[in-house]
Amino acid sequence: MKLCYNYTCEVTPKSSRKGCDRVILSAEFFWRLFEKTGSIAAYILYRRMVLQ
Repeated sequence: MKLCYNYTCEVTPKSSRKGCDRVILSAEFFWRLFEKTGSIAAYILYRRMVLQ
């Protein structure tokens, strides 16, 4: 199974998603990932999503 995701939650054209299961990642997901792992990348993605 091929996963396609877009952390900015923008809708991508249907043709570019062909053969993919779409996963939408929320700011809460990245916050929990940061809490559990201490990942700076997860925190930066969380901040980008919250400030949009």
